[in-house]
Amino acid sequence: LPLRLARKPADPRVRDLLETFDLVRLATRRPNEISVGDAQRVAVARALANGPKVILADEPTAALDAKGSAAVLAAFELAREDFHAAVIVASHEPTVPGFAGTSYHLEDGTLGRRG
Repeated sequence: LPLRLARKPADPRVRDLLETFDLVRLATRRPNEISVGDAQRVAVARALANGPKVILADEPTAALDAKGSAAVLAAFELAREDFHAAVIVASHEPTVPGFAGTSYHLEDGTLGRRG
């Protein structure tokens, strides 16, 4: 629906995202027919389909295996490069800060820049 409202072509971008997230096999499935991890990857793919300028992601890799997490982080990196998107991720995963250009750490109410 957001692509229709924005009058953007959906097919090429959606197909690319389905392939990026290894979701082509689920394209015709209903939400109650897929796993939690697949649903999370679908949610990320749907968010990226509009070419957003800002992405706010809260624990986007929490329910994913290593392969799914890597796909989500790679997609965020592509969004930064292709759409010039600002990507803000809140995560407890130790691998997530590695993909970020700038990383902050919140501990005991204190926010500090990492690296």
